[in-house]
Parts: sequence; structure tokens; C-alpha cells
Amino acid sequence: MTASPFPAPDLDALARWLADQRWFGAKASGVPELTLLDLVPLGGDPPIALAVVEAGKDAAGPLHYQVVLEHDPATGAVRPDALCDLPGARRFVAELAASRRHDAGGATVSFRWLDAVPRPQGTDVRRFGGEQSNTSLLVDDTHIVKVFRRLVPGTNPELEVLRVLARRGFDGTPSVAGWAELGHGGDEPTTLAVAQELVSRGRDGWEHVLDRLVTDPGASLAELRDLGCTVGRLHSVLAEVDDDPDFAPRDPDARAWQRLPRTVADDLRALVLSHPGHREVAALEDLADALERRLDAMVDASIGGCWIRVHGDLHLGQTLLIPGGWKILDFEGEPARPLEERRRHQPALRDVAGMLRSFAYAAATHGRHTGRPAPPGWEAGARAAFLDGYVTTVDPVLLPPTAAGVRAQLTVLEIDKAVYELGYELGNRPDWAAIPARGLRRLLEPDPR
Repeated sequence: MTASPFPAPDLDALARWLADQRWFGAKASGVPELTLLDLVPLGGDPPIALAVVEAGKDAAGPLHYQVVLEHDPATGAVRPDALCDLPGARRFVAELAASRRHDAGGATVSFRWLDAVPRPQGTDVRRFGGEQSNTSLLVDDTHIVKVFRRLVPGTNPELEVLRVLARRGFDGTPSVAGWAELGHGGDEPTTLAVAQELVSRGRDGWEHVLDRLVTDPGASLAELRDLGCTVGRLHSVLAEVDDDPDFAPRDPDARAWQRLPRTVADDLRALVLSHPGHREVAALEDLADALERRLDAMVDASIGGCWIRVHGDLHLGQTLLIPGGWKILDFEGEPARPLEERRRHQPALRDVAGMLRSFAYAAATHGRHTGRPAPPGWEAGARAAFLDGYVTTVDPVLLPPTAAGVRAQLTVLEIDKAVYELGYELGNRPDWAAIPARGLRRLLEPDPR
């Protein structure tokens, strides 16, 4: 269907609003200069429209963002985010539940709700208040609709992976109910949003662990061992997929692995050059060469294990603890990396490295909140418990053949993750950069464990 015309937004005002959003990934560059790429009216009263704007570029490519606008016909004003407003959020959910399609200016927005899933009434729509890089809407206490803010052409890994896991009967993730996508002619559509079942009685894993650090640190260790088991089961199921070439396990990409030391070191050098005034970055200026030497020394011993499609951005905030165990969420991968890279086969231990880094973040955040360091030995205990659960559960075909190889591969991947974290924090939360910087210094010690 084609909706009525929608007034173009004031791009200067929209840019100022965009620069203040948690999910905008180039805060260090200030207020961006915007280009309006698409504007697709979705109808409603008040009318809403889906806009896609370009806000410059970063290492992953053009910065394209999705914004759902709302028009007030009485005043002529165009609000920058209809998803903050109850009528606008309800309208977006209604379009999804009704599987509608809208065309404008060569662009098509298609909403799809699976026939086998009961359609929500959409009478109770609330915006999820957690800190994240997307926007999530809670619908009727039965579903959650994740609206992707940064858009990259193609199918989002979140949608791809959840479909595959559903076909394999894996119960450690929510099930998909529907999605929205943006198309331009014959190009592969870009995923705009994904609707999933709402996991009831779930507790955010990050918040739960931070609470445990205050109330009962020891109890968290058994829970984290169980989480390791769940991640091991996830990887084992992904390793079983043999009927889809985009997911079937592959031999390690030896050439890509050999390039990793130089790539990670160059990433660190680029961060140092682009943030010369930042205290934490300046302290790392002399570490890039040492980092490359350490990775070079380990890279041969660390290759091994089949490569699979992985979560790609696994940390405590991507998990829910429920009475029956753990659920794993958010399979879109690291949003600052190119989509092609996020959809690439990788070592399963990349997800494990991400979770181990999350324990470092939990320990540091506990100190920030309480003014006291984490309980002595907690981070080391959390690492050991999670790894024990993982290694005893995962299909061994996914691991290097020796314990020394597993340790070396983990160290390589943790260093890579810490450099990525440093770049992410400098672009989004500069005052958090000390956490990955400390992690890098620890990982460059002769025996970081």
C-alpha cells in the first residue's frame, strides 16, 4: 500500500537529536551532517514514517540509521522518534502484526508476522528501558520487537541464526514471531526489526551477576558454570547444521588467522592516532608492537577446531537467567563490525572470549558502583567456572586439539576483543575506555591467567 505524503524532517534538528542517542555510534565526531536516503510513510493517526539517514562513515562502512518519525498535522511539527510515543509505537507494532507493505520513492517497507504465531493485540506496548544499541518494544507481555537502529544492507544475523536454531529445536533462545525489512528493487532486503517471544520470569544476566557480587559472589560461580554449558550446547547445535551452506561447519581459515596479529595491532595503532588526547589511549601508545609480537608467537599454536557461525557479541547482557536455566539473546553480532564479517564463520571460542571479557567488565562495574573492588579471586573463579561448563559440554571438534592450544586461542581472541572494546568505548562511552585498556595490559603479561 502507499500512504499519504509525509513532510521531510528538519535534518539539522534530527542530527542534533541523533548525536545524543545511546545507539548513535560516532559521538566522538560531534553532531553529524545527515543525508536523507529514504522516507516511507506508514500512515496512522498521528501519521508515522520510516526514515533512513546517512551520518558519515566509520571503519564498518556508511553510518545508516533508522528513525521512525511522527507528524503532528495540527502544528506541522515532525518528531524525531515515534517509538518514544505510545501511539507511534502501537502503530509500528500494528503494521508488523498485520503483515503490511508500504512503497515510496523506490523503497519498500515490508512487515511480516508468521502465520503459525498468534498475532498480538498491541493494546499494551511499552518501550524497554534497558541500555542497548537498538530499541525494543514490549508487546502485550508476550513478545518483544527489536528495532535495529544502525542498518547494514542484507539480512541481519539475528534473524538468520534464530531461524536456524528454531529448525534444530534448540531451546536456549527465544523463538522468532515476525520481522520487518526494507527493499530497493532486486537488492537483498535490509532487516529493520525482529519480533520474538518474550521470555517470562527472566532476569538480565548482567544485572543478576552484579547483584550476586554484592549479596552472594560464591553462588554466581555455579550459575556461570551452567551458562558455560548452555553456550557449549549452542555451539554444538550450530556445528550440526549441514543442510545450509551459510551455516555448515568449515575448516579453519588459516590465512585469515595468520593475518590477525597485524590486523589487531594496526587497529590499536589507529585508535592511538585518532585519540591523541585521551589518557588511556596515550598509555597504550607503546603497546602495539608488543601486542603484535605476542600474537605472532601464539598464532600457529592456537589455530584448530572447526569454524562455525557464532553469536558474535556474547556477554552477560545478552543472556537471561530463568528458573530452568539460561537463555541467549541478540545474535546480530558486534554492530561496529561490517555485516559480511559478522556473518563469517569463526572459531567458537570467539564467543567464549567475549564472555570472559564480560566478567572483567562486571568486576570493574562493581567497583564503580560500590567504591570497593570485586571480591578477591571472583573474576578468576568466574572464568574457571564458565570454562569448565563450556569445555565439558561443547563438541570437541570445535576446539584446538590440546589444552595449550585452547588457552592460546582464547588469549588471541581476548586480545582482539579488548581492542574492539577500546574502539567501541572511545566512540560511545569514553570514560569506560579504562576497562578494555586494563584488559589489554593484563593480556600482554607473560601468563595472563
